[in-house]
Amino acid sequence: ALCNRLRGRGIAVQRLDLFDLVLAELEERGMLARILAREASWSKAQLLDTLQNLTDPTTRLVPRLVRAMEQGDGGAPTQLTLLTGAGRVY
Repeated sequence: ALCNRLRGRGIAVQRLDLFDLVLAELEERGMLARILAREASWSKAQLLDTLQNLTDPTTRLVPRLVRAMEQGDGGAPTQLTLLTGAGRVY
């Protein structure tokens, strides 16, 4: 859609999904399976606290986002990065 139209106009664009970045962070740290296994027994507050601690924006997500932006779309430099998935994360 938008990415394709921009690319058609010669703009190097990439799309990054924040939800996917959070899942990748949890998976890389070996926490995703544990959280999924225990999720049903936790209250919403416990789950939220756990996720907030494990995916702190300043120390975890921003560095991951910066790395993803630096890598570009398939290794090619980009002019524009579109962030999606914010609603699914927060």
